[in-house]
Amino acid sequence: MVKLSKLEVPEEIKQVIEPIKDNDAAIRNYGIQQAVEMCKVLLASGEVPGLHFYTLNREVATIEVLRQLGLWAEDPR
Repeated sequence: MVKLSKLEVPEEIKQVIEPIKDNDAAIRNYGIQQAVEMCKVLLASGEVPGLHFYTLNREVATIEVLRQLGLWAEDPR
């Protein structure tokens, strides 16, 4: 994704990822934690009306983000 977008990964993120780069679960958990924190900041700002996630048909991590934000209902009835 980084090569495709031609974006530079911040050094502080590289430092966190390097020791866990071969651990898929740890990478996923780090990404979820980062997403949750970003969403909290965005929602607390009052500047965004909501959130939109592109899941690319891989919704498991997104569901976990929504759970941690208190925005996921197991039974939506």
